[in-house]
Amino acid sequence: MNKNRVFHSVTIRGVRFDGRVDEINGPNLSSKRGWTPLVVCALRNFNPTRRYDTRPRPSGWWVIKYYDEIRLNLTDFGEPTIRRLADEFGICVLDGGDNDPHPLDSIRLRMFMASPAWSGLCRWVSDHPRLARQLAASDDYVPSWLTRALIQNEIFSRLDGATAH
Repeated sequence: MNKNRVFHSVTIRGVRFDGRVDEINGPNLSSKRGWTPLVVCALRNFNPTRRYDTRPRPSGWWVIKYYDEIRLNLTDFGEPTIRRLADEFGICVLDGGDNDPHPLDSIRLRMFMASPAWSGLCRWVSDHPRLARQLAASDDYVPSWLTRALIQNEIFSRLDGATAH
């Protein structure tokens, strides 16, 4: 893994989760258990079954892409650890079964932008401006992430300058 693409890390129950930026998917959540683009993912407690995937899968918590595309197996996690992961990366939690409403991407984007991972992405953009510009075209899942981070960094810079006087 290219370490200078990691913008946020947290270890929960011995599993390291990284927020990282790649050239195809932009900001994503990754661990040794798998990866998924941020904003279009969710944490869901369910029994995954797929018509084209007949392998048995355990019931429990999963990081999913969209509504049922399983990405990371977290069936050994309990609700408190799921909530911690959700808070760190601004990931919505779907825990009401099959009838759980599917949040709009705009709501998911706001959740991500209120998270510690978003703050880490903004710092990463400041620390790696050239690399951030190179990877900025990969914004299908987190729309305009570079522009949003630059605007936030500029606003905070101005606020910091105003309070320094």
